[in-house]
Amino acid sequence: MEGYKEAIEAAIEREKDILGKKTAIKLAKKSEGIEVDEEGIVVEIKVDGKKALENVVYSFADAIGSLSVTMIARELNKRDFNDLDMPDVLREKM
Repeated sequence: MEGYKEAIEAAIEREKDILGKKTAIKLAKKSEGIEVDEEGIVVEIKVDGKKALENVVYSFADAIGSLSVTMIARELNKRDFNDLDMPDVLREKM
């Protein structure tokens, strides 16, 4: 689960650069199955890690569009999360 926690935090960090810290964290907090603190750190994953990552990605995509999916996929590629089973929405962009 630790790898998914790090991937989710990387996605949040990526979106902070675009949306600003407050908005990115607010959107991440709306994602089903995870608890995020005020800094964007994942406190708890309450569902399967892959599903939690997918939920976060869709939260950003629903709010600001599909380009966010591409940008998150690029960020995860840079950080070498190749050992994780990525959700289809990201795998298609990686």
